[in-house]
Amino acid sequence: MTVRSADLIGVLYVVGEQGTDIALRNLERTHDQFTVSVADGGGTVGASDADCLLVDGPGFDGSLEGVLDGVPSHLPVVLVVGEDDDVPTDESGSVLATEFIRRRDAAEAARLATRVRSAVARSGLDQRDRQQILRELHDVATELPEYDSVEAVCERTVEAAETVLEFDNCVITLAEGDRMRLVALSDEFPGRDFDSLPIDDSYAGYIYRTGGSIIADDISNFQKANPQGPYRSGMSIALGDHGTCQMISERVGAFDEGDKELAELLVAHTESALDRLTRETELRAQNERLEEFANVLTHDLRNPLNVARGRVDLAYETGDTDQLAVALDALDWMETLIDNLLTLACDGEDLGERQEVSLETVARACWRTVETEAATLETGRDVTLRADRSRLQQLLANLTRNAIDHAGDDVDIEIGGLDDGFYVADDGPGIPPAERDSVFEVGHSTGRGGTGFGLAIVERIADAHGWAIDVDESEPGGARFVVSGVDVVA
Repeated sequence: MTVRSADLIGVLYVVGEQGTDIALRNLERTHDQFTVSVADGGGTVGASDADCLLVDGPGFDGSLEGVLDGVPSHLPVVLVVGEDDDVPTDESGSVLATEFIRRRDAAEAARLATRVRSAVARSGLDQRDRQQILRELHDVATELPEYDSVEAVCERTVEAAETVLEFDNCVITLAEGDRMRLVALSDEFPGRDFDSLPIDDSYAGYIYRTGGSIIADDISNFQKANPQGPYRSGMSIALGDHGTCQMISERVGAFDEGDKELAELLVAHTESALDRLTRETELRAQNERLEEFANVLTHDLRNPLNVARGRVDLAYETGDTDQLAVALDALDWMETLIDNLLTLACDGEDLGERQEVSLETVARACWRTVETEAATLETGRDVTLRADRSRLQQLLANLTRNAIDHAGDDVDIEIGGLDDGFYVADDGPGIPPAERDSVFEVGHSTGRGGTGFGLAIVERIADAHGWAIDVDESEPGGARFVVSGVDVVA
């Protein structure tokens, strides 16, 4: 709380077992500046009426961090320490006090008074200013749901961090696969020459993986930080399941607990807005799938159902049991359509654990399930990639079956690796350029006996991995499906 010079500063004095009362006596001498009350340092401190907490230790039962549990985050703390004592920090390396003063300096009343006043001034904002910030953050919270994109929400958050909370710089990175993608950052952000960072080897990834909030008063002393620019201090807050929001400064000790409390409130509003966008995206996808399923039920299943019913009726009327064989074929076809429909509904929703797999090994395993004796498989360059093995095998199986359906049982198929993915090519008739954009649509099929689901399932599996899939022409003139954006590790 910032106090005008004419105001008396309320100080709550806490002394540990090894503390002295010299600081207390000095404060009492300056009765024109301070009002002093004394608390027992043996446990958690209540400080609701104080403007500042003066802690004279060490010698507390338990850690200083435990003593401060009951202190409001915006309340400044001045810590008196011995000549050779280390300044207490929490597990993240953040100093647990706004200011600290050596005991020999605390013996000088003027110097102690200056340090207390400095701590109060540094503590942030008075209650009137704090209420204004809270009102402005509430306005931001009402604005965020109006944005219809993740980028817009994150950019508004960065703007609020700069203009409302007055932080020097802010950056938001969101988790995508095994990377933290840069989504929004301050215009003056130093070290902005990156698009993404590895989740396993970046401070943003560390905060995302562990959750919570951390203040690093001096990043150079914080081993996990691995700063990507000329930063000296930082404050990092996990953005729920989405990513990380980080505030950075080129000054040491630029952030305190009051800053963290307000930043967490802003980030909570951002997380809520991103959750809403995620739910809306999932709902749109569900509605699209329901529409696809309704079309299948309306059109694709109706024809074989009518065939089966007509043949059974004919067999019943004429006694010709050969009609039942045709009815069974129609029912088998309906079962195939339903199985494909269920696969389409489930695939792409959740992936299993991604692991490093050999493309050639998975391709060979896939080929053993293909029902053909004349077709051949050639493997090109083998690559090791990170994927859900069973889903990758299903993707390759659907592409090879698609080649057989369109090019015949004697088709030659080649599966090989690329620098950022892999391809599946055949020597069949190929796919005309005008049809290449529509081959992944549900129900699209030009092959003999095709259900129109195979390539739609392929695209869903690719999307679930964060991959892209395109179709062009193979060297012999057939179809060539190229999957890119894959995490190729070798």
